[in-house]
Amino acid sequence: MAMDVDRARRLFGLDERFGEDELAATYRILAKLNHPDVSARESSDALMASINEAYALLRNVVRARTAAPGAVNDAAPAARAIDPVYEQYKKGFAALKAAFESYFGETEDRRDEANLPLLRERLRAAKRDFSVVITDMPYSAWVDDAIDKVGAINKWLHERDTR
Repeated sequence: MAMDVDRARRLFGLDERFGEDELAATYRILAKLNHPDVSARESSDALMASINEAYALLRNVVRARTAAPGAVNDAAPAARAIDPVYEQYKKGFAALKAAFESYFGETEDRRDEANLPLLRERLRAAKRDFSVVITDMPYSAWVDDAIDKVGAINKWLHERDTR
């Protein structure tokens, strides 16, 4: 089944106004959590294929949005209602992103094993932020995605603890 834009956005946890930087950062996080080289899950190959397909689709959406004649960059702040569920989700995702950036740095190939305790601490902070979305917020697609992120964090931490 071919992936549609809405499904791809949900997989990446992005709202309608995502930009190229947010897309790339989200892709790096999802790849670090789910890549078959770092995940012992049997489904990691299929999940990574879905992540790659969604990334290509969403990257084309961003390019089409910015290439249209007279297009306004939709990633720019716009007057819109603030969604408290999404705002809390973004807080959790920012913590998740900071955790991996402190461990991997700017490049994908460098791991600082000395920062592993800090990574674990920051991943637990991200889980707490996502847990607020799950337990204290009204249901939305962000709740589903927060559940997925907590599950992925738990698996990642468990795989590191059992090595």
